[in-house]
Amino acid sequence: MKVISDELFKAKILDQIKTRDFGDRTGLHFSDLNYCLRKAYFRKKYPDIGGNLSEQTILKFSIGLALEKWITGDYEQKEVEVDGILLTPDFVNPKDEDDLLEIKSTMLSSNKDIKEQTAWIRQMQAYCKAYNVFTYRLAVIHLMGNWSPVWTCEKPIFKMWRFDFTKEEIEDNWLDALDKKVTLKDAFKEGVMPEAIRESWECSSNYCAWNLAGICDPNSR
Repeated sequence: MKVISDELFKAKILDQIKTRDFGDRTGLHFSDLNYCLRKAYFRKKYPDIGGNLSEQTILKFSIGLALEKWITGDYEQKEVEVDGILLTPDFVNPKDEDDLLEIKSTMLSSNKDIKEQTAWIRQMQAYCKAYNVFTYRLAVIHLMGNWSPVWTCEKPIFKMWRFDFTKEEIEDNWLDALDKKVTLKDAFKEGVMPEAIRESWECSSNYCAWNLAGICDPNSR
């Protein structure tokens, strides 16, 4: 028997996944406003670099996409537009549009306070705005469980949460998104990168292709 590591075929498979699931998108999406605005700015200015996803990034996102398919079955995501911003919830119950679900896979510990996942919360609040609801469910698979020692750790761990938002929380979040929309559009118009409105983890080279490529200095404003 002869066994050979087939790197060429592996690269072909990864490229097919990348082409199918991570192609260019048009319009302004809420995800462009939910994270560092420079990420959205540079993605459009340097599309070749933005599309140069690492193998690890492709695989991590693929796990998330597979999880969505596992939970939602044949459901096809529907894009909605509010105030010129596009939003695509993971799942909206066809029989009850008040029943919405966001699905995440993560390497984070299952012991971490879910309220610390501010980007996920902003995303759900935006979808609440789009569908005029106040309750949103979140399904999370923690791939590494609670990060206990390997001989005691149960993994993965599946959790389901229900968030009940106030109207004020939803409106404040949406006003913040509209402010960021103006900032980003001004940046495109003037050809000057926007202020780095971000969370600290976003600037890590593990997450930011622009930092890794030396295009964006994480210490600059």
